[in-house]
Amino acid sequence: MRKYNFKLKATFMAAIFSACLNCAAKNSAADCSFIAIADAQYSSNAGTKMNRHYKLSIQKLDKILESEKSGQFDFVVNLGDAIDGGFSNYKHVVSRLEAFPFPLYNLLGNHDLACSENEQLEAVKLLFKGGKTYYSMDKGGWKFIFLDPMRLSGVSKIKPLECKRQYEEIFSKLSEENAVNAKPWNGGIDSEQLEWLESQIKKAQLEKKKAIVFCHMPIFPLNSESLYNWREVSGLMSKYDCVKAYIAGHYHKGGYACADGIHYITVCGLVEGEKVSYARVYLYGDSIRVSGVGDVKSLDLSIR
Repeated sequence: MRKYNFKLKATFMAAIFSACLNCAAKNSAADCSFIAIADAQYSSNAGTKMNRHYKLSIQKLDKILESEKSGQFDFVVNLGDAIDGGFSNYKHVVSRLEAFPFPLYNLLGNHDLACSENEQLEAVKLLFKGGKTYYSMDKGGWKFIFLDPMRLSGVSKIKPLECKRQYEEIFSKLSEENAVNAKPWNGGIDSEQLEWLESQIKKAQLEKKKAIVFCHMPIFPLNSESLYNWREVSGLMSKYDCVKAYIAGHYHKGGYACADGIHYITVCGLVEGEKVSYARVYLYGDSIRVSGVGDVKSLDLSIR
C-alpha cells in the first residue's frame, strides 16, 4: 500500500489555496478587465466541417455566461464573426451576448456579412446601435479602439464608394505579389479610418492613457488571415508608446507575437472543436494578463 505524507500534502494544498487567493486578488486589483470571444460563427442548419461545430456555439456561449456572469468584468468584446450562414442566426447569438451583465462591444467580421445587401445593413444596425462600425471608449486610464476591417473587403456590399476603390487597389496589389494574406475573406483599414485611428491614439498619448486596439483581422504572427494593410497599421501604432496591445480573432488557431513593444494577441475561434475557448483579460499599470480558457493560451505580458 502506498504511504502518503499527509503533512507534505497539507502544506502543498495550503500553497495551492494561497496561490489561488493571490491570483484572485491580482485579478480583482486590475485597472480594468474584460472577456474576449472570437468567431462563434453560429449556424442553426450547418453541419460540422473542418472541426467547426457551428450548432454548438450557442451552448458554448451559454456556458461562458453561466461561468462568468457573477464576475466583475468591465465589458465583453465580441471580436467578430458571430454568425455563419444566414442573417436569421443573429437573433440567437445576439440575445446570448446581450445577456451578459456587462457592456457589450461588437466588431464586424467577414462571416457577419455573409448575407444579402439589405441583410448586411440590418446586421450593422443590430450590432452597432449608434450605426458606427468603428469607434472608441475610455475606461479609467485606458482607451479602447475598435476597428472595422470590412470597409476594405470584397465581402461587404455596403462599403462606401471610396472604400470600394481602395479595396480593389490593395487586393490587386497583394494578388500580384502573391501575398500570403491575399484572400477574398480578409479585409483592411481604409484611409479615412486610419486617420481617425491615429487621432484616437494621439488623444490617448496626450491624456497619458494606455491604448488597446481591437480588430477582427490579426496582424502578427503574419499568416493567411492577416489584415491586408498590416504594415501600415502596425507601423502607425508603433510610433506611439501608449499603444500596448492589438487583440483580434479571425485566425481560429489563435496566436501571439510581440513587435515594437506591442503585444499582438489572437483569440482562438469559439466555433472550433468541442472546447469552450475564450479569454479573460486583466489590465494593470505595468502588465496585461490573459487568462485563457479552452484552447486560448494564458499569457503574462509586461508592457512598455
